[in-house]
Amino acid sequence: MNPKRAATFALVVLVLGAAGFFATRAVLGSRGTADFPDGIRMICDDPQCGRVFTSTLAEIARLRATNEDAPVPCPACGEPAARARECPNCHGSFAAERVERARDGSTACPLCHNALPHLAG
Repeated sequence: MNPKRAATFALVVLVLGAAGFFATRAVLGSRGTADFPDGIRMICDDPQCGRVFTSTLAEIARLRATNEDAPVPCPACGEPAARARECPNCHGSFAAERVERARDGSTACPLCHNALPHLAG
C-alpha cells in the first residue's frame, strides 16, 4: 500500500470513528458526570405531585445560566423541585432537607424512620 493511500485510509477511519462517537453520544445522551453518572435525583416540592426525576448537571447549568437562584422545575407540574435522597431501607425518595436529625447527629429517613448512612458533603 502506498503512503498516500494509507494516509487517506487512516483519515477515513478517524472521521468515521469520530462521527460514530458523536452520533452515539447524541442519541444516548449523557445523564451526568463521573460524580453523578445517573444525574441528580430531584423530587417535586408540591405534595400533590411529588414526582421523583433525575436532572443532569448540564440541564441545571443551563437553567441557572441566567438566574443562579432559579429552582429546578418539576417536568410534570412545573413547580419547584428539591434535591432528593433515596432511603436504602425502604427505597422511598424524600427531599434531602427533610432528613430527621437526632441530638447525637445521626440521621433517619422521614418515611420509615430507620437510620441513614452518613454521606460526605
